[in-house]
Amino acid sequence: MRTTQILFTSFVDSYYIPMSFKQQLLIILAIYLGLIVLLGAVLIFLGKDISEKTGKINQLQNEIALKTQSNESLAVLRQDYAKAQSYETALNNILPSRDQLLSFRRELETMASQSKIDFSVSLGKEEPQGTQGGAMGIGAVMAGGFEQISNFLKTLENSRYLLKFDNFDLTREEGKFRMRLNGQVFYF
Repeated sequence: MRTTQILFTSFVDSYYIPMSFKQQLLIILAIYLGLIVLLGAVLIFLGKDISEKTGKINQLQNEIALKTQSNESLAVLRQDYAKAQSYETALNNILPSRDQLLSFRRELETMASQSKIDFSVSLGKEEPQGTQGGAMGIGAVMAGGFEQISNFLKTLENSRYLLKFDNFDLTREEGKFRMRLNGQVFYF
């Protein structure tokens, strides 16, 4: 066996231990294998970190895309709202408001007196038709000449009220016509 020789260098002390070729090869392989395992662990750690950050980036991109789409939709809605405002006034003129129905009975009675017919009206149950608008039940009885009743119905048809009649009954009594109407008047 060889004795251990000590070599002095200016920076590092190293020990020389005699080994066989097989032992030297195993040590070198063990060192390389250790480095490979260490490098693999570092790569796995970095890979997990990169995939987490990639996931966060994808999530942020999806959020940005959603917010961009929301902003575009909002811009389109604002443009459409500006266009719709001009139609809103027209719609408000087509259908009376619920408060304007308070004068409905009086206006009907005025139209009836102008048409020279006997007239009575009763307003019924209110039926909401969604978030805005609705309908109120109406029942009317009128008596007079056929032409006067016909003129009254034409005047009523041309009025600002939107009416729907479910049924009507026209009878002749003692030279006069008598008409019963049941239906609805709509409001906005």
